[in-house]
Amino acid sequence: MAIKEFFPKDMCNRDFATSHVTVGTDSKRELVEKLHKKFVQEAQAVAQFKHAGIVQVSDVFEENGTAYYVMDYIEGGSLRDKVISAGRLSEAEAVRYIGQVCDALKYVHSTNRWHLDIKPGNIMVNTEDRAILIDFGSSKQYDEVSGENTSTLMGYTAGYAPPEQITQKVKKFNAATDIYAVGATLYNMLTGEVPAPSNERISGDELDPLPSSVSAGTRAAVEAAMSLDKYKRPQSVEEFLSLLAGKSTRKEDEETKVKEYSQPSQPSPEPQPSQTSQSSSKSQSSSEPKPPKAWGKVALFAGLVVVVAVVTFLLLSGLGGGNAGGDTKEEQELVVQGKAVVNSLGTSFIYTGSVDAEGRPDGEGTGVYSIGTYKGTYVGGVRQGEGTFKTNDGSNTFEGTFVDDLYNNGKITMSDGSFFSGTFKDGNPYNGTWYNASGKATWKVNNGDYEEV
Repeated sequence: MAIKEFFPKDMCNRDFATSHVTVGTDSKRELVEKLHKKFVQEAQAVAQFKHAGIVQVSDVFEENGTAYYVMDYIEGGSLRDKVISAGRLSEAEAVRYIGQVCDALKYVHSTNRWHLDIKPGNIMVNTEDRAILIDFGSSKQYDEVSGENTSTLMGYTAGYAPPEQITQKVKKFNAATDIYAVGATLYNMLTGEVPAPSNERISGDELDPLPSSVSAGTRAAVEAAMSLDKYKRPQSVEEFLSLLAGKSTRKEDEETKVKEYSQPSQPSPEPQPSQTSQSSSKSQSSSEPKPPKAWGKVALFAGLVVVVAVVTFLLLSGLGGGNAGGDTKEEQELVVQGKAVVNSLGTSFIYTGSVDAEGRPDGEGTGVYSIGTYKGTYVGGVRQGEGTFKTNDGSNTFEGTFVDDLYNNGKITMSDGSFFSGTFKDGNPYNGTWYNASGKATWKVNNGDYEEV
């Protein structure tokens, strides 16, 4: 087992006789207390993760004036150690490790949390040659060169953090922030070099080119992931992996393919920022850390751009040109099957069901999105009214009403059986209660604020 201690060394002192930790100055006390609480909340939240690619936290406790958490000790070194030792890794090895990291990150994102400090030093490789993601929490700042660490409100590592994270002015992060770090980590493995910091790249510094032997798919994935414009990066792990496999799912690549239904795109709402417990606001726990606060937006918008090919309308009763049930031609045209559409929010999906006179999803139907399936009512091309949305990986299911493509009122159930019941605002739990798998109330949500029951 390994133990991690909360000890921001530039703000705290230690009595080496007793190991007791105290705040250095009164001016830092409020900040240290806030970070201390954040450290505990994040550790409790990560303790709920159950994934082979994520370090397992088994205990969180407070002692000696500070806090600690206990996690599995991973035999072996980090990817950083491997790169330092080897100079750079082969493409096959680097892509294999990054695929394992992405599998773990996909699980993290499904809980509406962002890691915000992905880098080779935070990826261990165990004795089975499996990549394990460690060190969650935006409060962790780690110097890749000196190895010193300091707890801050928003930690990042130069070379692996995108511009929006370095400036610390952005209020909302999304999956694209982690995607940049994934691309930078793959770049490091392929070149043996730490990427130029993104703020220096903005000023004109360029990345050294990847080795000429690197395949087109891998090259495209790294370049897209490390775009300085977060809206030009892959917007989900799935999209990044598709690029890596040489199968682009970028929306701009599909615009000429999807012609049957298209309205002027509007930017999809971003998930809430990773704060307090490194979820897109809060995350659930049986201990209990605070539950996720952006289920609606992540489930409905993260990575919804999918590879779609224009499919010819297949009238349910009109195949073969006959009138099959005696329905009129007008009635037949109100139902389509397997139609690729892009709604007014810029979201692509495959639709089966009723449409309006303009061919837009309208009424009862089923939409197959990149991360899940919706069954319910549509109005003017977007989810509106009663419906159910279930993610492909089974991480969560929502049942209730939708307004403008967002959760509005209902119940969202997580894979561990815990659930939130109540109303949502902007796709986030707003008024209601979180329950554990046994049905015991754990958190009250009042106007977006959480209070432990």
